[in-house]
Amino acid sequence: REDAPAARQPPWARELRFALLRPRGRLGLGYAAVEAAFVHAPTRTLLLTDGLVHVPREPPAVLDRANLRALGMPGNAVSVGAALTNWRGQGAAIREADEADARRPPTDAQAVARGWKRNAVLSLYFGPSADAIAAPERAFDALAGRWLVGPVCATLIYSSDKVRGALAEWVEQIASGRLGRFDTIVPAHLAVARGTPADVRRAFAPVLSGSATAAYRASDVRLLADLSAGLRTLGVI
Repeated sequence: REDAPAARQPPWARELRFALLRPRGRLGLGYAAVEAAFVHAPTRTLLLTDGLVHVPREPPAVLDRANLRALGMPGNAVSVGAALTNWRGQGAAIREADEADARRPPTDAQAVARGWKRNAVLSLYFGPSADAIAAPERAFDALAGRWLVGPVCATLIYSSDKVRGALAEWVEQIASGRLGRFDTIVPAHLAVARGTPADVRRAFAPVLSGSATAAYRASDVRLLADLSAGLRTLGVI
């Protein structure tokens, strides 16, 4: 705990200042919505768990290129599956786009690039729009290269009235400089990148204002928005 007596502080407490997001109430199914932020003052680095993500424009080196290439080629499993299930009533359009791509096959580099974009969009939205599945470039460009709250966290956790008040206080602790200054952010997922307190405030502004979906393309976040509405009706969030 950040407010624990000195004798009970962890051994790294002098090197890392930290703040915990700990809403008083739990969400449905006992979910605690706990998050952590650490600032390492000597390197001016903010470390986060799931609070923010930064989608890199180039695929991370750790990802298997063969898998990305397969996902970026015509006839990939995602496009075929979406067409077969008539995703969002656009199965025919997805199939036509895939067939058009097959008539002008991409190079390996192009397939890897498209595979990464499709991978990122699917991972962040779970079920993006049909056009994002067929051609993920626009949906990807709307996410990449900036700090943002991941769509799942924004819509299914942070949008809850049970969480938002504590979230605002936690964000203020980070962005006000109470933990220390920083110019680099290291998240638990995706890319490490330059980031400032202003970036943190900007990223959390939509969800803190009650517009959790405002930071994303409406057609891509639709599934998560529908899930959020259903969970609210059930009293889960």
